[in-house]
Amino acid sequence: INEVLFDVTFHNIPRVKNLYKNVLDIDLPNDITEIQNIILFRHDLIHRNGKTKNGKIINVTLQDIKNAAQVINEFVAYIEIQFVAKYGSNESSKIPNE
Repeated sequence: INEVLFDVTFHNIPRVKNLYKNVLDIDLPNDITEIQNIILFRHDLIHRNGKTKNGKIINVTLQDIKNAAQVINEFVAYIEIQFVAKYGSNESSKIPNE
């Protein structure tokens, strides 16, 4: 199981959608266009040194970052609401400091 999960790319939302449903019984949003665009944008920034496939430099504004943070927070909240409803507060699952 660890080897299989290690090979899963969790930023490929369409690919992990069934994993969330089958393992955790959690649905991901139907429209993932915005989150996918953010993931692709991040990919160009990180793996292409801030350029598109065509070599065009990507300009990033503070508003771009704020918008991305809002979309990601909403995506995580969508998942967390379902998780807490099904399994209780995520606070109870924290491992105490050793």
